[in-house]
Amino acid sequence: VVKPIAVAATKGAWYRDQAADSLSYSPPRALHFAIAAAERDPGLASHRVLLAALESLYEKQMLIGHRGIVTHVDIERSSKRVLSSSLDGSARVWDVASGRELASFSMPKGPVFCARFSPDGERAVAAGQDGQLFVWRTSGATATPIALVGHTADVHWAEFSPDGTRVVSASRDRTARIWDANDGRELLRLEGHAGSLAEARFLTGGRFVLTRSSGPPLGSTVEE
Repeated sequence: VVKPIAVAATKGAWYRDQAADSLSYSPPRALHFAIAAAERDPGLASHRVLLAALESLYEKQMLIGHRGIVTHVDIERSSKRVLSSSLDGSARVWDVASGRELASFSMPKGPVFCARFSPDGERAVAAGQDGQLFVWRTSGATATPIALVGHTADVHWAEFSPDGTRVVSASRDRTARIWDANDGRELLRLEGHAGSLAEARFLTGGRFVLTRSSGPPLGSTVEE
């Protein structure tokens, strides 16, 4: 009798550890492991992990304001603000604690496919249809958005370099481009791709760029 109990306790401990490790990045995964732990080793320790997993799945806040499908969400480093983009043509900054809208940007024409914070959270880049790409301030004094002009088709993705001085973008025009984030100048054009680009990411501190091809983003009406 002792051996099966010991085995169950060992398995329960393993599942509890997995649940605890998963809480920060995947609450559903944590709940799966927590239930398994409670089934194999019922008791206070397993129940605590199960309650923590359930708590992490509660709806903490509802951000109300977009009038179209939300295409992308970014969280600033402090985790105090959220940036969302939508088919309604806007990108909006929200306060996580209160759900209040703090700032917004309206694309001159069409939807916003992607919006990302700068590393310091003071600016954001918004990517849209027909080559539209803008850098705008998310806090502090208002300023005219900076247009990054050059793409000839929908811009599917954009993000800042780790130091915040550059922006990389990916477009349906089959190019990825690197821009000066302060004045909007095109610094480098990466050509030669055989198809539409869905994503372009800075790597190793901004020394390299990784690109990825895919189908059109949600809301795009143009065939690839």
